[in-house]
Amino acid sequence: MKKDLSTQLTDYEGKPLYRPKSIPLNEWVKEMQDALDTLNMEGMRSLLIKMETLKETPILTIADVLIDALKIPQKDDVKLNGDGLLQLDKLVRRIAFNNGEPVELDIEKEVPLLLERLRGSTWRTPLVYGQVHRFFNDNINEPEKQ
Repeated sequence: MKKDLSTQLTDYEGKPLYRPKSIPLNEWVKEMQDALDTLNMEGMRSLLIKMETLKETPILTIADVLIDALKIPQKDDVKLNGDGLLQLDKLVRRIAFNNGEPVELDIEKEVPLLLERLRGSTWRTPLVYGQVHRFFNDNINEPEKQ
């Protein structure tokens, strides 16, 4: 089955979820200390501009969480042989380097693997997992029936 993994994830109100950004705090603290020590206003302005870029965080997509789930080691990975690791590598590369095109996935093997990896990742929240599960079951926009 072909799936467009660029589908955006949303919160429970339908607002987009955003990817967390890594912040180089050690570097920024040193820059701030240097600017304060020398009363360098240009240095302070430069640091404020860097901080403003944090507001431009990209929206989180299904591809983002699947890539993280595949590339970040999980406890059962020690049981994988070389072939198993290569299969994970091929799958993550197919998802990551698809140039925005839908990705062909094996519904019998790869989709269950992706869902299993997602459950073991940092993205295992009900909000994210539920959307990804519904996405692979062709009803991403329909909330679960109570």
